[in-house]
Parts: sequence; C-alpha cells; structure tokens
Amino acid sequence: MQENMKTINYYDIGLNLFCRQFPDPEKIIDDAMAQGVCCILTGTDPKENQQIDRFVRTHTAYGTAGIHPHNADRASQQDFAEIEQIVTGNKKIVAVGE
Repeated sequence: MQENMKTINYYDIGLNLFCRQFPDPEKIIDDAMAQGVCCILTGTDPKENQQIDRFVRTHTAYGTAGIHPHNADRASQQDFAEIEQIVTGNKKIVAVGE
C-alpha cells in the first residue's frame, strides 16, 4: 500500500484489476499512485465485488459493485442484496452498476 499519497491528477474510472492481465494488483495501484492516478476498480460479479470491497479498504483506491451485462442472466436476489451491503458498508465503494 502506498504510504505517502501523491497528489491525484487523474482517476482511472474503470480498472478491472482482478483478471489474468494483472498478476500483481498491488504494483498496479502503487505505480498508478506514483504517477498521480487514483484507480476506481470495477466490480462485475459477486466474487469480484467482494475482492474489491476487501482491497479498497486497505489500499489507495476506490471501487464499484455491480453485475456486468454478460453476467446478468446468472444474477440472483442474493447478489443484489450483497451489493447493497457492500455499498452501505464501505465508503470507498463509490458507484453501483456495470
């Protein structure tokens, strides 16, 4: 986690951080902050929403919680209840939807 927060010049508003292309999420966030970019991680399914919820609590980043249209046919009422719980329980989750 970045200890000395640099001035934020830009926000990356749609980072899908927890995919194979990014084997080291910590480095991505630290490198971005070193360049003055604060990331908003995009939640696209229940598993990723939970990962983002946990990650942004301890890192210099924000997140969203939602269901990607490609996952919508598998979404359940429980998934939506979980999104509501994440959003109301974490001030660093700044948007709902995908």
